[in-house]
Amino acid sequence: MVSALTGIVSYIILLWVSVDYVPFWALLIFMLNYIPTIGSMVAVLLPTTLALVQFDTFGPFVTLLVSLGTVQVLIGNVLEPRLMGSSLNLSPLVVILALSLWGQMWGVTGMFLSVPITVISMIVLANFPQTRAIAVAMSENGRLKDSALRTS
Repeated sequence: MVSALTGIVSYIILLWVSVDYVPFWALLIFMLNYIPTIGSMVAVLLPTTLALVQFDTFGPFVTLLVSLGTVQVLIGNVLEPRLMGSSLNLSPLVVILALSLWGQMWGVTGMFLSVPITVISMIVLANFPQTRAIAVAMSENGRLKDSALRTS
């Protein structure tokens, strides 16, 4: 839902600036938001680069860069953490490392799946005494949630 909101708001901004291929860019922004950190940067840079080529002045380029960047920052750093809370409990460093690892192994598909795979790995590691320390190191605050420790 957060990615859909980002795509819709970006669609409105792109319409306002009159960039070509607005539906395509909005859909691409929606999809790139599933890739942590790097996806948001690419989602801003691609349509702004088109604006740089499409228009004769720097005004639309700067407008898009600032407005799309603001949308990404506000939704990604303010709204999304509030909605998700600390439910994932993953360190940002672990997210970046997982993005690199899974991106190297499986390309773009690995980038989309990096966070879910890492969360699942952390839950599995947390359930075994021998690997619990690794799960704690992967966590954001050094503590594991009880919901991740379902033992029979």
